[in-house]
Amino acid sequence: MFSVQIKYPYQRKFRFKGVIEIKSEIKFEGGRIEIDNNRIVKFTTDVGKLELNHAENFIKSLKENNVRSNVLIIFDAQSLEESTDGIVKKYTVGKLEKHASALAVLNNSSISRFLIHTFLAIYRPNIPVRMFDEEDQARRWLITFRDPEQK
Repeated sequence: MFSVQIKYPYQRKFRFKGVIEIKSEIKFEGGRIEIDNNRIVKFTTDVGKLELNHAENFIKSLKENNVRSNVLIIFDAQSLEESTDGIVKKYTVGKLEKHASALAVLNNSSISRFLIHTFLAIYRPNIPVRMFDEEDQARRWLITFRDPEQK
């Protein structure tokens, strides 16, 4: 088990090897994103159902922070309680395939797990997607998809 030091804006412990520095944190309607020094973007939602404006705000925040391609994403789906509309799912898949290299989904309930499985079965994004219970496992998995020049 390894400890990780997070320099800013808050402290967390991970069993992940290395130092994680949160370079920026952006809050918007529907959630927030954190961008770290490993080019991992964590999207945390604070709503029970994602709407189109939440997904658009997420993509807009990435573009405003010059995070446009080969993005490694952790989506914290633990607050999801109901399925999103089809238009939101199509928009999300299109943007994920354009900007992301891999997606790790954090969930801790049977409801969020069911919603994510259903989404993946219907829309089948063309990027690697995997579900995790713990963030440190998700980070270790995502690092394997990092571009060699980013290491």
